[in-house]
Amino acid sequence: LAERCAQEGMKVVLADVEEPALRTAEERLRATGATTLGVVTDVSKETEVEKLAQTTLQTFGGVHLLCNNAGVSAGTTVWQSSLADWQWVLGVNLWGVIYGIRTFVPIMLAQESESHIVNTVSLAGMVSLPGMASYKVSKQGVITLSETLYHELKKQTAKVGVSVLFPGGVRTRLIDSARNRPTDLQNDPSLDTQTPEE
Repeated sequence: LAERCAQEGMKVVLADVEEPALRTAEERLRATGATTLGVVTDVSKETEVEKLAQTTLQTFGGVHLLCNNAGVSAGTTVWQSSLADWQWVLGVNLWGVIYGIRTFVPIMLAQESESHIVNTVSLAGMVSLPGMASYKVSKQGVITLSETLYHELKKQTAKVGVSVLFPGGVRTRLIDSARNRPTDLQNDPSLDTQTPEE
C-alpha cells in the first residue's frame, strides 16, 4: 500500500508498533525518492493514534488517505481464549480502526477536499471455521463499521470515501504477531493451538 501511494506521488506517513520494521520500511521508501515519515504507534491506544494525526498534520499539513491496516492474531478455541487474547486482538484489529476513524474523519471533513479511508479486513472475517475466533470477530466488526461509516458519510454528502480491502492469502508475519504483544496482555504459550504451518 505504501509503495503504491509513493508511486502516485503521495507523501507517506508509516505507523507501526515495531520500530525496527518501521525504520526498514521507511528507508526502503526513501530509497525510491518518496517523501515519508515513520511514527511508532500502538493503534490500540487512542492517545497514540491522536499523536500520529498531530505529527502528520504538523509535518505535511493534511491527510487525504488513511489505511487502517494493523492486525494481530491469537489462535485457539473460543472457550480457551483468555480475556487477554480477546482484549489484545480486538484492541488492535477493531479498536485500532475505531480510533483511526474517530481521529482522522473529523480532520478529513474539516479539509473539505477529497479523501478516502481504506480498512483492511480478511476473508477470515467472512468464514466461521474453527479457530482464531477473536481475529474473525474483529474483522467482521470492521466490515460492519466500514459499511456504516460509508452510509453515514454519504448521507452527509461528505467528500470522504470508504473502502474495505479483502486480501486473500498474503505472506505476512501475522502468525508471529505475539512478538509485539504487550506485557500486560501476555498469555500462556501452551494455550495457543495454532502452529506457524497452519
